[in-house]
Amino acid sequence: MLDESLLSDRIDEEALRLARLKAESCLSGKDHGRWILGVDTLVGIGSQILGKPADRDEARETLIALEGEIHTVWSGIVLLDTLGQRSAMKAVCTEVAFSPMSHEEIEWYLDSGEWDGAAGAYRIQERGALFIHALKGSYHNVVGLPIQTFYGMLRSFNYPFHMLKR
Repeated sequence: MLDESLLSDRIDEEALRLARLKAESCLSGKDHGRWILGVDTLVGIGSQILGKPADRDEARETLIALEGEIHTVWSGIVLLDTLGQRSAMKAVCTEVAFSPMSHEEIEWYLDSGEWDGAAGAYRIQERGALFIHALKGSYHNVVGLPIQTFYGMLRSFNYPFHMLKR
């Protein structure tokens, strides 16, 4: 298990650092394959970085901080080409506007358990979508994998898409 402790207050740098750690941790295995992808997502509101809440109380505090506010979701994405000994790194940012939430809505959401293991204590692809008022940037980034960025990285490495089966 990787230590996901934050070392700085630069959310973009931390997302990249953690993604790189995840990708590089796969290099120690003998059967890692040619392509290794590491991704980490962090949520920021103001100068505060919000990772995955440790428990329900911390998830509640996070949702209270986010409700009715705009926050940023940063994903660091690292692609390693072990055969070509190349790597690419990018940080992707999306702005998310949360609707105001009542105490009952917060408790209902906490009861769902979706907050567990989720940066910012919500999952946009599940019930959390009910509270998203607006979004500026990549939806897939908020889900946890900025697909368009990943595709661009593969293209820059001349990934053999023509070899894929239909």
